[in-house]
Amino acid sequence: MRGIDLGIDLGSSNIVIYDPRRGVVLDEPSVMTVDAETGEMIAIGREALPMIGRTPPSLKTIQPIRKGVISDYKMTERMIQHYMRRVCAYKIFRPRVSLAMPTAATGMEQRLVQDAISTCGVRQVVLVDQPVAAAVGAGLDVGQARGSMTLNIGGGTTSIALLTLGGIASVHAIRVGGDNFDEAIIRYMRYRHNHWVGPLTAERIKREIGCRSMAIPSDTFPVWVPGRSTETGLPGICSIPAGEIHEAIEDLVITVGDAVVTALEDSLPELAGDVVAHGIMLTGRMSLMPALRERLEELLGVSCRIAGEPGSRVAAGTTKAAAALRELRSGALLNPRLFESEEERELEMG
Repeated sequence: MRGIDLGIDLGSSNIVIYDPRRGVVLDEPSVMTVDAETGEMIAIGREALPMIGRTPPSLKTIQPIRKGVISDYKMTERMIQHYMRRVCAYKIFRPRVSLAMPTAATGMEQRLVQDAISTCGVRQVVLVDQPVAAAVGAGLDVGQARGSMTLNIGGGTTSIALLTLGGIASVHAIRVGGDNFDEAIIRYMRYRHNHWVGPLTAERIKREIGCRSMAIPSDTFPVWVPGRSTETGLPGICSIPAGEIHEAIEDLVITVGDAVVTALEDSLPELAGDVVAHGIMLTGRMSLMPALRERLEELLGVSCRIAGEPGSRVAAGTTKAAAALRELRSGALLNPRLFESEEERELEMG
């Protein structure tokens, strides 16, 4: 009996672990709270998330993965070990792990992640390019002679890839993600309204307003934002219309759009034409913001569609892409059948 295969998306905001047989088996925030003196872990994941910005001096909340890379190796190692024990409890066989890595990751960053995973007692660690994993996980037919573009917007990085015949024709990555959008909202509130808010409040604003279509009048349905006045130091509540938050994140949306343009400029004309004809597939949790999708369509003049369960597509795609890498000596993903869905195979057999 063979062991299990697991796909891991080690994100700045969330860690997602995917089992091809069971689906998503873990989806937890990449955050932990520890004792400031002893380093003892007090809380992790969803238990630690509400503690951000609320801990006393005796405790500190740590986000060990920032901008898609490990900023605190020891804490990342502890976090991965904790989650792997939870997922692999009572398992006899050690799992094989496929791990999605941002395209912009350096060799040193890749080795750090690989070493952190290896300490969990796994049989094998395979690194998969994040854009490839996103495309395969989203169900794109990357094995055909047709350009397929994915735009994966995560918590710390954004990656754009144009794939054809199972390989990457063009790829571009920037260290801009959901965390940057939160920071932009915090700055906007502080300097425009003299109202200081924390990261959790900024994320809530992003979700509530970003999930509203830009077709809705910007001065309707304001969000009431608790925080502290930078003038008086007193707590207060500020009313923010949707249009102002769209204004706060506009520069970042343009940055993401420019990255897509760069990826298209590096591609062959026929492949760029395929993107115009078939659109761009959005993955990552940020893609759940309709306002972001609509603004990107305006900037690029290309239709954008959101993958089903976009937050888990990268983790799901790593296992399938890793299986293809193991089957092909050259490492090139050139066999279209390796990426067929189960439904497609059943139709062929029927």
